[in-house]
Amino acid sequence: MKSFLRIHESKIKSVLTGFDWVRLRGTLRMLANTKGFGGVLCFMNILLKDFQE
Repeated sequence: MKSFLRIHESKIKSVLTGFDWVRLRGTLRMLANTKGFGGVLCFMNILLKDFQE
C-alpha cells in the first residue's frame, strides 16, 4: 500500500485509513429465494429474460 501511495502521491488528495476488513453477517432475505428475487426485478422494471448474470 505504501509503495502505491508513493508512486501515485501527486494524484492523491487524501487517504482514508481504518480496518483492513469488515465482517458482515446476515442475508438479504428478499434475494435469497426466486420469488423474492423476481419481485426485486419487477420493482426495478427488469424483465427476467433481460437479466444478465
